[in-house]
Amino acid sequence: MKPYFNKTIAFNRIGITRYQNGMMLYDACENTDQHSLLLSFGDLFALPYSVYLLDKHGTTVNINEIGAKICGFQTPELAIGKTIFDVSAGASAKDLLNNCESVLQQESVKLFDEFNTRFDGRLLHFLSVKYPCYDTSHQLQGTLGVSIVIGEHPLAEAITHLTHLGLLPKNTPPKLAISLKLGNVSLTPREQECLEHTVKGYTAKQIAKKLSISPRTVEEYINQIKLKFDVGSKQELIQKVLG
Repeated sequence: MKPYFNKTIAFNRIGITRYQNGMMLYDACENTDQHSLLLSFGDLFALPYSVYLLDKHGTTVNINEIGAKICGFQTPELAIGKTIFDVSAGASAKDLLNNCESVLQQESVKLFDEFNTRFDGRLLHFLSVKYPCYDTSHQLQGTLGVSIVIGEHPLAEAITHLTHLGLLPKNTPPKLAISLKLGNVSLTPREQECLEHTVKGYTAKQIAKKLSISPRTVEEYINQIKLKFDVGSKQELIQKVLG
């Protein structure tokens, strides 16, 4: 776990607490009276989102399985020691690294609307929350991040979940405005609503409940939208309107 610890510490012993405008990692077994536990490292990395710990240069110190797969690695171990430039095309990688650098320079937690174009051509859209991360000597060591994949995770639910855990301020907006690239495609107001909810990761059943229509009707709207965009799958549709 270097550089956050000067000795090897078991994963399940790492605690996370607030420090200034960020987070501090500490050995929970040795500092139980000194720090107020926000949550354990294990609990954080078990979240159903991409969770990662980077050093000050943007090199991966640790990452959960979901994050590794999102980055194109088969296992978290293969991602350790890698940077975003091992995953994504130059401009996309530079933007993501710049976001981490701004968190470190200002030593403040920040939310970002991020895009990641991987080398294999897959485009991913995230809502990311990034924290400056410190060691027990109060030295800034890097960035702790949680990224929600738009189109795969229900966005409002994810924000509510992170807020409940104390990882987001309670006044965080429950929704994120998503800019969709429709080109020359014309959608009806109802199709637009179904598309926006689909991109945010909601299922047909969840969309139906929100719009007070049947799941079958939602699926028919989505099929019509796919025909208009000339795509064969929901994932292709999401990539096209976010691209």
